[in-house]
Amino acid sequence: MRTRIATLAIVFLLGILAIGFGPAAKAHTEADPFVTDLIAGQTMDIGDVNVWNDADFLYVRYMTDGTWGMGLTHLHVATSVADIPHTKQGTPIPGQFEYIAMHDPYAADFTYAIPLTWSVGDDLFIAAHADVWGPGASPMPAEGVLATIPLYSWPAAEMVGTVTAEIVGMNLVVTFETSAGWQLLDTNIYVDPTSPPPQPPPFWLWPDAHPGLGGVTTDSFTFALADLGVGSNDILYISARAWIRSTDAIPTLTNAYADDDPSDGWMKYFVVEIPCQMMGETAWAEGFRFIPRHWSMYFIYEVQ
Repeated sequence: MRTRIATLAIVFLLGILAIGFGPAAKAHTEADPFVTDLIAGQTMDIGDVNVWNDADFLYVRYMTDGTWGMGLTHLHVATSVADIPHTKQGTPIPGQFEYIAMHDPYAADFTYAIPLTWSVGDDLFIAAHADVWGPGASPMPAEGVLATIPLYSWPAAEMVGTVTAEIVGMNLVVTFETSAGWQLLDTNIYVDPTSPPPQPPPFWLWPDAHPGLGGVTTDSFTFALADLGVGSNDILYISARAWIRSTDAIPTLTNAYADDDPSDGWMKYFVVEIPCQMMGETAWAEGFRFIPRHWSMYFIYEVQ
């Protein structure tokens, strides 16, 4: 019996020593912060929210993955979840949070530095919210002009018009437009997502051509992006050639190519990138739901 009591006493004493002299909790620092995901649209992990503190400040850093931008951030820090502004139903009200920042242009990285008025060991209830813009769950091409390139005569290098590439719906539209005094007789287009045309461009082999235009001033080609096998953030190599004539009493007939700078060796093609349509979403730092039926969240951080 005495042996058993002595053994228990030793075990108890070792436990006390382990508690008293065991390793201290590791403090969070900028280099080794507390990290939780930044979630947009309920399901998309678009970055992180990092938290740490020193003797003077609590730091809350919002960071997106670079494809998303933050237009507005809201932050509230309290010692209980009940102290975070909320409706009678329990959903948070970001517009009433203590810290609010607008970001123009959109920010991918932003840090709040809050004076540290809490003590080591205090649990802080933190709600970190953001209005974000990004590609969404299913990125879609954005409509609009991709490039407008001068159309130069060859070999005189006189600017005789423009070629414009744009996204309209789910299509690439390439439009020739001549300057005053010039007309289009034939047009040819090369569009490829993998490589530029060989030099010199063998336009007579290109399958996309509009011959016999008869002297118009504009002409367009339309390509379905699906047929080209491209989508958001992909690139396209485009070469645009025209057979044109002047409207002089004695017309001049000449080739013309779209080219950014005819003095650079006449590359005779240009490159465009298909932009991504940006979607607006709400984002929260991942943690615990305020109420089961709403996905807004808070998390808990212990002051170090």
